[in-house]
Amino acid sequence: MVLERADLAVWLDQPLRVILLRIWRRSWRRIRDDVELWSGNKEKWRYTPSLFSWTIRSHRRHRKTEPERLSHHSGLRWVRLRSPREVDLFVQAESERAQSLNSGIALRNM
Repeated sequence: MVLERADLAVWLDQPLRVILLRIWRRSWRRIRDDVELWSGNKEKWRYTPSLFSWTIRSHRRHRKTEPERLSHHSGLRWVRLRSPREVDLFVQAESERAQSLNSGIALRNM
């Protein structure tokens, strides 16, 4: 990520239970359907526990380090979304904002 050139950073800080459930579902589907990920690689049950443990460690680490890391960029506006509901509301609000900006541009060009 190039934060120095960004106007906005969105931190998806979802609850660990949501993340783990999504990993479980995605892994189960990939294994069940024998999905090729890249270059012939396929997800296997034997690798799934390490994926869960990495996710748990990373989640804790990011919760500690991200606020400080993002605060070092003075001109950066950042948003921390802590639930799927907050993500939905943010996306809806940003979509509406973009539409209103675009309609204003369209009206000025007429």
